[in-house]
Amino acid sequence: MSTAIQQRDLVKAKELLDAGNLPEAEAICKSVLAADPTNSDAYNILGIVAANSNRNDIAAQLFNEAIKLSPRNTGAICNLGSALKGLGKKDAAMTCYKQALELNAGYVPALIEIGILHKENENYDEAEKFLKKALKSQPQNVKALNNLCSVLHFLGRDDESITYSKKYLKKFPDDSRVAHNVGTLLKDDGKYEEAIPYFEQALSSKKDNIDSIEEITSCFYNMEEYDKMLGHIKKYEDLKDEYPHVTAINIYEAKKHFTDGNFDLCQKALEKSKNLLNDTHEINSTVCANILNYRAFHKILSKLIKYYDTHKDLYEGASEDTLYLIGESHSLVPCHNIIEIDNKKYKCASSLVIGAKAFHLGQDSNNRFKKVFKKKLKNIPNGSKLVPFFGEIDCRNNEGIYTYYQKNNDIDLAEHIDEMVNKYADFILGEAHKKGIEVIFYGVPATAIPLTDTDRKVFLSIIENFNDSLRKKSKKEGCKFIDIYKETVSNDKTAKKDMHIDNFHIYPHIFTDAIEKIETNE
Repeated sequence: MSTAIQQRDLVKAKELLDAGNLPEAEAICKSVLAADPTNSDAYNILGIVAANSNRNDIAAQLFNEAIKLSPRNTGAICNLGSALKGLGKKDAAMTCYKQALELNAGYVPALIEIGILHKENENYDEAEKFLKKALKSQPQNVKALNNLCSVLHFLGRDDESITYSKKYLKKFPDDSRVAHNVGTLLKDDGKYEEAIPYFEQALSSKKDNIDSIEEITSCFYNMEEYDKMLGHIKKYEDLKDEYPHVTAINIYEAKKHFTDGNFDLCQKALEKSKNLLNDTHEINSTVCANILNYRAFHKILSKLIKYYDTHKDLYEGASEDTLYLIGESHSLVPCHNIIEIDNKKYKCASSLVIGAKAFHLGQDSNNRFKKVFKKKLKNIPNGSKLVPFFGEIDCRNNEGIYTYYQKNNDIDLAEHIDEMVNKYADFILGEAHKKGIEVIFYGVPATAIPLTDTDRKVFLSIIENFNDSLRKKSKKEGCKFIDIYKETVSNDKTAKKDMHIDNFHIYPHIFTDAIEKIETNE
């Protein structure tokens, strides 16, 4: 086989590789090596095939073979770094990337990979330096752009990230990924109206972009533009057969109908999205990566509707006023309950700030969760009563305080929680007092999550400390306090039996029982 033919075959192999046809690319390279066992490029392509098949150990061997045959093969050296990184050998990977740069100081793949490693190690300043150098050399490199935007986000410079992305979109307006990312950055900053055109731009070049379809739904939901939201959902109903996960947007419809008390319409929306409960669907997109969240909402709303049918005494009867509930999914539980405070009957009305933690509301930055909370609060009449439902997500064993403590176990845990709770409560009180709204703080229920011996002691202490801090803060500020922890906790500090409708949410009547024992602190 002549050198010219080998080169032609390797070009074909690279084209097949880019097209995702790994078996044919592999076959061509093996054919080339049979004729010329010293062909470094063939070993390099075989290594990429192995890496793309998650066989990083074999890939590393093939890249090493390519480097032996051609010690200055920067592509093989950089690829070896990525294979080693895939094997968990980050230090060795960094050595490879640096070696590639010694041979070619402007080699963009190495610049990007070093930037990504620095980002993963939270060395954001260093990451920024390498990624900017890569992007300067290749302004069209979307991998460099997306990672730089991610770094700038961590550095609190989203405006700069958006500027970079908009500049890129002027040259490449059909890049749906970047358009979607700009929309996401704007949405995360609470700029929903600005975000929607970028999600629409992403859809214009990729009609079935489920992520962008969902994000537009989310924007309308957070803007409380419910008619526009329902119209948007209707437009994409014909996609549900081909892309089952598009029905995730119907969960927003179900939430809206539930909080409005339209249980029949809520049930219909849940029926439209029942395929979300099917674990066999392939998960590819960001929406699908968050599919557990949509399933959780589907399940809790379904259970609450069934509960309503068998416990109508909780919801029926005259009320004199409204008790407003703002929070994450736990605020849905008592929605529509008729309760009594200070000899006055109230009907509970819920408004969601999806995914918000007490931590988010206690941050110094005016993040999207704080913006949504303020918008919800704006709709509450002056002089009303408010129960904020935040903290349960902070107190889970797979996120929030517990995961922070695992990385920083030298901190004083009780002191850390107390500081966080005080910042959260100060934000709530500061915003509520502007409208003369009375805040009634609500704790975190005892957990019904199955626990291992490894996380049991620390995890349970987090829930207890959170409630202790919020109870003390309520007393200090003269606020009423609903001690849902005391109402639900057993002797072993987990939840009593028959308290929870699922592992996370209590039954609606447990909230009513706790209200009857409210701590006045006046």
